[in-house]
Amino acid sequence: MQVSAVSTRPTTVTSHTVLVVDMSGSMRNCDITAGGTRAQAVYENLAQYFVKAQLDSRKGHAKNSRMLDVVSLIEMRDTSTIIFEALPLDSHLFNVLMQRKTAKPFSHGKYLPSLDSAEQLLNTNIEKIAHSICHLNLNLYKLHETFKFHELNKSSQCHKLMSS
Repeated sequence: MQVSAVSTRPTTVTSHTVLVVDMSGSMRNCDITAGGTRAQAVYENLAQYFVKAQLDSRKGHAKNSRMLDVVSLIEMRDTSTIIFEALPLDSHLFNVLMQRKTAKPFSHGKYLPSLDSAEQLLNTNIEKIAHSICHLNLNLYKLHETFKFHELNKSSQCHKLMSS
């Protein structure tokens, strides 16, 4: 079991990003130009363009060593599964996401349980994170299918007031 950065160093956490990845059966399709499945492409893109891009942009900049951005991952199938919670945005997270490329998509993708889990993670951890203002606004669109917008849009704002 991994211990989250939020629980061990709550005052150093500056942001918490919650990723929700569709791992339903349609993500087995091998229709990606570069080859592989949709699920493999999602995890490779998250590793390269979300994690690595941020790490590369930090090089050469003096960032306060006490500040920490954390990431949680939820996979969406019939139910939502929290894969990890509040891992630091670092090279280890890059490797973890690349390893998720072997996860097997199956079943149906039910958005609302996963969005509820994301909201719960943010609302739970907001109490632990100092200097926190978080906003969750998820608009999800599944490829080649039409859904009603109100079923896919879930917004929540949470604020923690600080005493100086």
